[in-house]
Amino acid sequence: MKKIVCMLVFLLCQTSQAAVSVGGSNDLDCHYHDLQSAINDGHDDIRLSAQSTISGAFTISGSTGIQGGFLDCAAANANNNDGTSKTTIQANNSDFTILNINQAQNVTLKQLQLQQTVNAPAIIATGVSGLLHLDGIELNNNDADSGAALHITQGSMVQIDNSHIHHNNVLTKGGAIFCDSASLTISQNNLINDNTASGTAFGTGIGGAIFAENCQMNIRAGHQDGQSAGFINNQSSDDGGAIAAENSNMTFDGQYAFETQHPIVFKGNISDVDDNGNGTGGAIYMHRGVAFLQSIWMDGNLGSPSGTGQFNRGAALHASRGAEVVLTQDPTIDCWRSKPCNLIENSNHVVLYIQRPDTSFAMTDTEVRHNDAPYTGIIWVRNSCCIDNGDGPFVTLENNVFHHNTSANSGLIKTDASTNDCCQISINMQHNTITDNVGNGGLVDINQNVTLNFNNNIIHNVDEDTWAFDIFDDPSTTASIDCILVEDGSLVPNHATGVLVGDPLFFDSTNENYHLTAASPAIDACEPAINALSPLDIDTENRGNDLPSVNNLSGSHDIGADEFYLPDLIFKQGFEG
Repeated sequence: MKKIVCMLVFLLCQTSQAAVSVGGSNDLDCHYHDLQSAINDGHDDIRLSAQSTISGAFTISGSTGIQGGFLDCAAANANNNDGTSKTTIQANNSDFTILNINQAQNVTLKQLQLQQTVNAPAIIATGVSGLLHLDGIELNNNDADSGAALHITQGSMVQIDNSHIHHNNVLTKGGAIFCDSASLTISQNNLINDNTASGTAFGTGIGGAIFAENCQMNIRAGHQDGQSAGFINNQSSDDGGAIAAENSNMTFDGQYAFETQHPIVFKGNISDVDDNGNGTGGAIYMHRGVAFLQSIWMDGNLGSPSGTGQFNRGAALHASRGAEVVLTQDPTIDCWRSKPCNLIENSNHVVLYIQRPDTSFAMTDTEVRHNDAPYTGIIWVRNSCCIDNGDGPFVTLENNVFHHNTSANSGLIKTDASTNDCCQISINMQHNTITDNVGNGGLVDINQNVTLNFNNNIIHNVDEDTWAFDIFDDPSTTASIDCILVEDGSLVPNHATGVLVGDPLFFDSTNENYHLTAASPAIDACEPAINALSPLDIDTENRGNDLPSVNNLSGSHDIGADEFYLPDLIFKQGFEG
């Protein structure tokens, strides 16, 4: 009897042991030589030897944790791991998914490399009721119809940390990740690069890195060097070089707690990579849905390789069909760069393309520089109400600096609405500094069926072929212009009020420092801007700083993005002791 009890205790201990090791058949220290058997036996801590590649197609339906990177099974049993090495898992048949996580609870995958599937995603997550957590994972060289690295559906919740997802390809949607009716969080040092959606048939080739439909996405992946993390060099043959989203709710937050030095990076992403004129949204394409972005760095994204043709647009962002987009910064949290937090630069063709009724776009605290639009403006706002009746888009631009952008055949900011008076575009601009740009005609190019509110802005250029406004003379167009500083008042509409003509006297425009100097005529010139989104300037300083030495023109608010403050003379003279 005593012997039987001891045997039962031994078997219970074996079944419930906290950690088991899996490795090759020649490693006698391994508890298992087959990963699926370890999963089926319900172990919640499975440790994989990195000595050899594991091949197979594995199914997970419970809760478990799988960690790779152990030197051998002896190291796994001792929990001796360097934290960076990976165990490679690949399908034994390239048409099979490597990990099929179906109706599971909580699953953690750590220090694994999953690669070389063909016609199947590396990981499928279906109906995961808890959390699928990928930490230190590499997903590369997978090929599928959609979501070659990761395919998420049916309410699954997925979080990705410290991972590298690269060189995956699909024909339809989501070169790396496909998210449908699920939740996806990407945070902490993830590099998602060189993924492609390459299909050329109608409705394919969408979302080079990610395609999201009815998806909740929270993204915090980036790094100051623009290479170590973020969305880099992803491509689509149609829409969304990096991300294409339909009816999804997205938050891109580079200022979340304790990670303020890492902006969200979009660099070198291309839509319409086949250059056939069908494709838009080099970095982000949005069709309906909501997006909130802060602390963003968009660098060198393209609407297409050649950048020509009217359909190659939205190098940084395309928002359409009722999408709601807010690009801003949190003034209470540190930023990765000196203010402003958001930077859009070196992009090709229309940088921001906003179209269709009910679409809204608000951009604050952003520097837009060194972009080139050879066809139509840097910002193009368009409503084709012959297709969709209704007013919009509704665009607000506040506390932004636009400089050294080129728009060869249009103004910097251009509107375009249908001519049948069935819709009205609304543009609200206040406290922007627009300078040192080159356009063809007016920098603010307003067509018919537009309501423009343009208040408290500096619009200054020295290029002789570029001037402030080109506003279509039509009863459907209403332009309210008040309290502006321009270098030439001859082409400012006659009904404009509070027009100052002169040099803004920037601190150092040669080195692109557009803060005001004490002698600037922009100081203490304006009343508060109508419908302003923020009481702060681009440096998160309070507006309305009234200098006693300056006679107010109509109020104490400065023109442009910067509110001038005198230096702290006590500290400047060394009296801080």
